[in-house]
Amino acid sequence: MNIFTSTHVVKVDAKGRACVPAPFRTALSSDPFTGFVGIRSHYLPAIEGYPSARMEMISRQFDLGHQIFSEDYDDLATAIFGGAISMPMDETGRIVIPRELLAFANIKDKAAFMGMGPKFQIWNADDLESRLIQARDIAKKKNLMVPWSRS
Repeated sequence: MNIFTSTHVVKVDAKGRACVPAPFRTALSSDPFTGFVGIRSHYLPAIEGYPSARMEMISRQFDLGHQIFSEDYDDLATAIFGGAISMPMDETGRIVIPRELLAFANIKDKAAFMGMGPKFQIWNADDLESRLIQARDIAKKKNLMVPWSRS
């Protein structure tokens, strides 16, 4: 299973090229696709990155939870899969982040890759610190906990 942790800031050149941080490349190495799938976050100015195997799992879960001919299915499928972009890595770990995703996340010359367990986000490096503070405050106020079982 691919687990993404920590935060890494990388340079982004004028063509949108960036180097995927080494720990993320390692986590992605078990995936059949050399790279990841990027989508716009539903509620944050960030790009979400998923290994292709995880996207397949999301697709299976999606089919189980929605009626295929419903408007809800079409709306959510469009939001998730319609804007998904495969981002292959070259042999040095570089990707090209499409311009529309760079603009969505307001990324210019620095991007922050932030691990989130089974997925990661790519942020404008200058905007991420306020998100980290916000997330910690929300988690504390809502007393959010990770469900735990010993099995």
